Amino acid sequence: MVQRRGFSRLAEACGWDAAEASTALRDTLEALDDDLGPVPSSGPGLDLPLHRDAVAYLLLGSQLGTAVLRRRLPEPPLRGFFALPG
Repeated sequence: MVQRRGFSRLAEACGWDAAEASTALRDTLEALDDDLGPVPSSGPGLDLPLHRDAVAYLLLGSQLGTAVLRRRLPEPPLRGFFALPG
């Protein structure tokens, strides 16, 4: 749930334009919704807008970390966050 809220806040802070990672950002949020169900945002958002390249950097770095974790799963995931390509 923390990841879902974090990625949602990042998406809002860059106006849903995360440079080359915009599609990956939407796919990530959809996959997390698939895992968790829709989660309403709670708490304050980010005060300042974020540059789209900064959001892309964070998202692409997260995908690299997820790929490392995915290798440690006993079976390949069929759906949700860990089934995302990357």
